[in-house]
Amino acid sequence: FGTVYRGVFPDGRVVAVKKLQREGTEGEKEFKAEMKVLSGQEFGWPHPNLVTLYGWCLYGSQKLLVYEYIGGGSLEELVTDTKNLTYKRRLEVAIDVAKALLYLHHECHPPIVHR
Repeated sequence: FGTVYRGVFPDGRVVAVKKLQREGTEGEKEFKAEMKVLSGQEFGWPHPNLVTLYGWCLYGSQKLLVYEYIGGGSLEELVTDTKNLTYKRRLEVAIDVAKALLYLHHECHPPIVHR
């Protein structure tokens, strides 16, 4: 969890910058291993159901992630929008999320498990 800010790269690309909460129990070694996988330095990246991670920064206890910017709100806002989201589209979103979790939990090394 953390706070997400909108940023812009020098080339004009809009990005999402996530500042992770400091209370996380993840150590530096685990964080670096996860970033190696998510930044495309491991198997099968980019995955079509995961947002592209452009970069990251670990400075002391502060952890920042720089992601591809996806407009339209959060995933939670998307799936709880009962007025504009059909059941068919909700099912499609659920399947896409399941595919992403399958990749993270079983197909990449080391596996990444989110709570």
